[in-house]
Amino acid sequence: MRCKTMETKELEFSVFCIESVSEKLGLDGEEVYRLLTEQSKILEEYIIPNYDILHT
Repeated sequence: MRCKTMETKELEFSVFCIESVSEKLGLDGEEVYRLLTEQSKILEEYIIPNYDILHT
């Protein structure tokens, strides 16, 4: 993730995204987190940097 500390709003949105995907796919939240960080980098390269656009 970014060197800068993640803001609370970005952290809350990240958790929301992980839980939403988890519920939709019927997977454990930990597995979804792993998919979004270790296997694809979507969380740190897309979701967090585009927080302002995505949360609206």
